Amino acid sequence: MRLLFKTLIITVVVAAAVAPFPQIASSTDAERPGDPSYASDNEGMNPGGESQVIDQDAGELHEQELYTESSGTEGYTYEDQGTDYEQSPSAVDNDPIDMVNMVESIGFEVMEGVGIITITTTAPVGYSELPHEMKKMGLKMEQVFLPAEFRVSRDVGDFDSPVSFISSFGDPVAEDEVLVIINFKEEVVYEVIQDQNHIMVKVGEPKKTEEELAEEEIYEQLEEEELWAFDFRAATELGQRKQYKGQLVSFDFKKAQVRDVLRILADISGFNFVIARGVKGTVTLKLLNVPWDLALDIVLEDAGLGAIVEGNVIKVAPHKTLRARQNQLKQTIESRENTEPLFTKQLFVNYANASEIKSLIATILSERGEIKIDTRTNSLLITDTQSRLVQAQDILRKLDTRTAQVLIEARIVQATLDFTRELGVQWGTNFRASPATGNPTNAFFPSSVQVGGVGVGNPGPFGSIGDSFIIDLPAAVGTGAGGALGIVLGSLTGAFDLDIRLSALETRGDGRILSSPKILTLDNHLARIEQGVSIPFLSVSAAGTQTQFVDATLRLEVTPHVTSDDRINMKIRITDNAPDPSITGANGTPAIRRNEAETQVLARDGETIVIGGIFSRTTAESMRGVPWFSKLPLLGFLFSNTSRVDARRELLVFITPRIIR
Repeated sequence: MRLLFKTLIITVVVAAAVAPFPQIASSTDAERPGDPSYASDNEGMNPGGESQVIDQDAGELHEQELYTESSGTEGYTYEDQGTDYEQSPSAVDNDPIDMVNMVESIGFEVMEGVGIITITTTAPVGYSELPHEMKKMGLKMEQVFLPAEFRVSRDVGDFDSPVSFISSFGDPVAEDEVLVIINFKEEVVYEVIQDQNHIMVKVGEPKKTEEELAEEEIYEQLEEEELWAFDFRAATELGQRKQYKGQLVSFDFKKAQVRDVLRILADISGFNFVIARGVKGTVTLKLLNVPWDLALDIVLEDAGLGAIVEGNVIKVAPHKTLRARQNQLKQTIESRENTEPLFTKQLFVNYANASEIKSLIATILSERGEIKIDTRTNSLLITDTQSRLVQAQDILRKLDTRTAQVLIEARIVQATLDFTRELGVQWGTNFRASPATGNPTNAFFPSSVQVGGVGVGNPGPFGSIGDSFIIDLPAAVGTGAGGALGIVLGSLTGAFDLDIRLSALETRGDGRILSSPKILTLDNHLARIEQGVSIPFLSVSAAGTQTQFVDATLRLEVTPHVTSDDRINMKIRITDNAPDPSITGANGTPAIRRNEAETQVLARDGETIVIGGIFSRTTAESMRGVPWFSKLPLLGFLFSNTSRVDARRELLVFITPRIIR
């Protein structure tokens, strides 16, 4: 019964007219009518229908669920152990009707593990493949009609094939277009073949024979087996370092037969030795406490022999014999590959660029293979043998991985500390001897004497002494800044005045500026974020006055690369340029204070590192005074002004990268 299900063939034949459901009757080949609308050798499928099958060997009647698709005038047959059982159509009117291209049958069969879907139409039709989807393919046939009884979905998952469902229905937009959707159990290769009015879809690949599997196993062993210290290939591979780990042995042979020495090594090593007929000659050597595999390597090299390890068997033969065996296997594999059928498959590239992947996959294709790029869908169209397609798909799966994203967070901290202290003094005296002040000079000349301070740089009229200071060294006090203390001493008549003013100023500033730009980018892609202003500058030249703009911005540029151990290698450039109104140009344009850092660092995921910092400190002390008098002990401060300035600036740049997968 299991064999019957595996060889089940689905066939539907559409007759030219409608008739009642046929009676079940048996017939011989000679009794079959020659009408082409009669039943084919394929099995029909009608979900839910049942038929009876006679087991000739057992002579019993068994019931079996038979999936059929049939119109009212068709019959169906299937084979069981060489005998046909047929459902015959009843009498119908076979008057001719207008020729319309219609779907006559949709068949399904399994051969050597390959699912074969056959679509038969009244006349040849044009078709196109729908865009590929995971575990699904579709055909679109044009200018053909699908009868209502074929618009169903068939479950064929119980069969030993890669096909799970076959669905057929008319296009909802165009009535003369038919869609056939085939669902797979897994991703497999398929081939579409059209022969006149037959469209055949082959899904999967034939199961390999035991001989082919054994040949592939030998090939894989030659390609992937572990390299032993005494393998003849070790001597031909540059840079291959041999390691000997065998039991220590000691030998002293003089003109001993090579075959006998190999037998002794076989007993010591525990390996099975197969010695070819061409192995002959003698060897003379004396070894003391050397690994047995090193001794074997020495014997093989001296005798011009090579060895191949397969499991626990060591095959020893001359180099020429081993090379001939390898060449024969290689020619066998190449000749088999040259006769294999070619398949075409579309591989979609999700994350990488198809043009970049093409050169990598092209190296594994056979001489008959071909690869093309569809830039619209970013996919590869590969034509080659089944095994090469599987290798290409495996390489694409490993290379076309989702690119990691990196979130870069930078913090720029600027701290300032300013300290200023000033001490100053102003004092002056005014003395006047005249009759008006009650202390005349009693002389004709000078009848009036006046001594006092004179305003520097702006003296009053000659002979007029103002109320200016003799010592004028004040601190830079003003409204809201600093303080001053004044003392005025004078006589009642105003003949003598003494003015003293002490001023002091102390300022302290502590500032902190934090800038924190963030940006997200793909691995190995440059990202930039910028914020700030452009300051206009006027320049005068022969062409006239022109306006130029200079950027004063906060900018972060970074190119990250995620390593295999989840570290991030970053090329970073950070600038934090800002206008400084304390420094202006000729036209009052502010200067630009520049803070920049450019470096390349390596950090762990989520780690915060300091990529740079600048610390500057400016200290200044100054003293202004009247010569000689400012240096008098105790009284020197009355003739001087002192100032002390301490300014500190610090810039730190922090970077925190995070991998987002």
